[in-house]
Amino acid sequence: MLTKSLFSKFNTYVAINENLVRDYVDLGIKTNQISYIPNGVDTNFFCPPARSEKLFLRNKFGIPENALVIVFSGRLVKEKGIDTLVEAFRNINREFPNTFLLIVGGVNPDPSRVSSESMLADFKNKAWATDPISATKKASKLGITNIKFTWSVANVSDYLKTSDIFVLPSFTEGLSNSLLEGMATGLAVVASNIPSVVPVIKNFENGLLFEAGNVDELTDRLRIFILSKKLSKLMGKRARELILERYSIEKTVDGYISVFTG
Repeated sequence: MLTKSLFSKFNTYVAINENLVRDYVDLGIKTNQISYIPNGVDTNFFCPPARSEKLFLRNKFGIPENALVIVFSGRLVKEKGIDTLVEAFRNINREFPNTFLLIVGGVNPDPSRVSSESMLADFKNKAWATDPISATKKASKLGITNIKFTWSVANVSDYLKTSDIFVLPSFTEGLSNSLLEGMATGLAVVASNIPSVVPVIKNFENGLLFEAGNVDELTDRLRIFILSKKLSKLMGKRARELILERYSIEKTVDGYISVFTG
């Protein structure tokens, strides 16, 4: 966080979410110095697929054609709520055997930041799993087999296009790019009700919210979407509409142009 001694050195402060706007104000920054510019998404790249493309990608990645796919995209660290998601999926998969969990992302350490044994130990402590094999074994111990760990990939959008429901189970976030990408893809979203998410996801308007860490609530929200394809499609449609309206990359670029030329 910036200290007050630095305030006079800047003309404008950019906030990527509404909570950061409030934090700046609380630190004494004038509102006319704050520009709210949320992260933007390339809505041509992250977009709903045609059914033929969806089936092609499922076949390519070894995902069952007729499965209902629940996806998470992000780093496999504990603060992302992976335990909550995996336990909720175990409940759901027992009730709906055709469900499939897709975990997109990894947690490979940055060699430039892990320069000692103690730092490596701290990294491992924060990680939910440190490699695909350990992640798969951890899920297997819970009796979960309908699950795929991709680890770090460049083509996140392709994996999102194979999916039906996007889950953000985080305990803390800024403004999650993964969430915005899932919304732009037209997926039905289930997200934890943390401060940075609540302004974006409105419960039963463009997605469903649950209390962070609450396995039963997440299970219930997933069940709602699974039992109602109509609601799932409606929430996904509205989620994408919000991205087009407020969170497109074009909106973000325009915001920064205004800052630099204003």
